[in-house]
Amino acid sequence: MEKIRRFEIDGLFNRFNYSIDMSIGELPGLSIISAPNGYGKTTILKMIASFSTGDFLIFFKEKYKAVRFFLTSDEYIEITRGVDESDDTYISLSNGVETSKITNPLSDNGFVNIVNVIDKYLPYLRRVGPRKWRDDRVGDIISLQMALSRYKSHPALKRTMRKRDVWVDKIISTLNVFTISTNRLSSDERLILRDDSEKNLMVVNIAENIKDKINEAIRNQFEDGRKKETSFPTRIIEALSNQSFPSKESVLVDINKLKKLEDKYSRLGLIPNTETTNQFNTHIKGNSANGAGLLVLKTYLEDVLEKFALLDDLAEKLDIFTSSINSLLSFKEVMTTIDDGFVVKLIDGDETPLDLESLSSGEQHLLVLIGRLIFETSKECMVLIDEPEISFHPEWQERFIGILSEIRKMNGFDVVLATHSPVLIGDLYWDYVVELSDQYSPSEKVLVSDIDISLGE
Repeated sequence: MEKIRRFEIDGLFNRFNYSIDMSIGELPGLSIISAPNGYGKTTILKMIASFSTGDFLIFFKEKYKAVRFFLTSDEYIEITRGVDESDDTYISLSNGVETSKITNPLSDNGFVNIVNVIDKYLPYLRRVGPRKWRDDRVGDIISLQMALSRYKSHPALKRTMRKRDVWVDKIISTLNVFTISTNRLSSDERLILRDDSEKNLMVVNIAENIKDKINEAIRNQFEDGRKKETSFPTRIIEALSNQSFPSKESVLVDINKLKKLEDKYSRLGLIPNTETTNQFNTHIKGNSANGAGLLVLKTYLEDVLEKFALLDDLAEKLDIFTSSINSLLSFKEVMTTIDDGFVVKLIDGDETPLDLESLSSGEQHLLVLIGRLIFETSKECMVLIDEPEISFHPEWQERFIGILSEIRKMNGFDVVLATHSPVLIGDLYWDYVVELSDQYSPSEKVLVSDIDISLGE
């Protein structure tokens, strides 16, 4: 997979020229973009995200002269904007060898085509004005741009919007960029009615996602267990015929390993607390502590340990999820469960789980941010985080990048975050900061008003 190693933009907002290295500092994979309001931090993140998905709408909307993406393979793509003989806006993508033009889908010609697609394939969007629709799934009035943003993954719109040359698709397909925006408390999948507010909360979606992952892991473990049970008699008979009996000490070692895993996995809600190892200790002390009995017990223990190994990756994620959040919460603790994904309880009160929608905005931000970083990222991706400090107390801000670093060690992703907060950066991470205001020279205002063409919204 490719990664973006440097981002450059000329003439952003007719004003700024930026060059952002994504691999500064001693530890690779962490970049922090900092600047006052109005310098374009969020726009930069949106451009990176839009480029990586092939959704080029933002490059028609924003003011700039040129944008360049430099990849780890030393390849680059430059994006510029122009106007054709029909006065339609287009963007030009070039890698120095090949060039591709993409026409503005919201120009007059493109608009008619898009509207026809919406009318035919998205019946839940009802026209209520020249460029306005009512979304019956959500219940609000939206513009064409909002409709495209909300339903851009619909196959009909994807076919219409993403007609690109093969060489562009080839590059985009090698990028894996994951975005966590400032609007992270409401679900991105806005396909439910507004009066079902609890299900529209992203924190509820995170809990459901964790529940699904736990159940999937347990199903995989169950299937593996069934295979082992089928071959168990054969393996025992073969071992008995070879007269190869384990020692009591080796069986006790396996029992102790299993005991530690049982304690950990039951704490994380992966298995019930059955005290199985106590039964094994009883067998060791009883009549079965002979050669044949030890063999059966040893074989069974090895099978159970192998099945538990299938839960190791998920258990590590659940452990970091709970420990990270519980190290910051006051008067509450989060616990993962097979039935709910996770629940939040008071540590000194009623054991009844709290409604997730009753949590403070800061607590919800924390659960969503940590949950998405742990359970939705992968080794090959670049994660973009816009203002992680939202609703965070200064103490939480101080500790966030340390927690982020632990998650990165586990999942292996790169991260680019934009922040206003010097508290979040702390004393340890200034070497990773790209300060946009340091790259701005007021005397170098870039005039690109001749290509400032709006989307008509």
